[in-house]
Amino acid sequence: ASCAPIDPRAEAAASAQASLSKVADMIDTLKARVMVAPYVDHTLLKPEATPEDVQRLCTEAIQYGFQAVCVNGSNVRTAYETLKALGAHQRVKVCAVVGF
Repeated sequence: ASCAPIDPRAEAAASAQASLSKVADMIDTLKARVMVAPYVDHTLLKPEATPEDVQRLCTEAIQYGFQAVCVNGSNVRTAYETLKALGAHQRVKVCAVVGF
């Protein structure tokens, strides 16, 4: 059995094409997130959520561009103060549920 010679340029081109395809897929995913995020409330309704949990929620909302953070009523102040401290209280809204 004879082996065909390997063309390193063809291998490199095929590898580059596969990498470009993966990058294009990642960009499409990011575009979808950017288009949807402004219409989504990032939610943490557990009454036992810690202040650190609420702060993380707010940070993620800013990072991903969510419309609002939705928290248990007992965490509204923490959420608002966190967003205000991060300079995002006018862009990211705070909402709460009642009787959940």
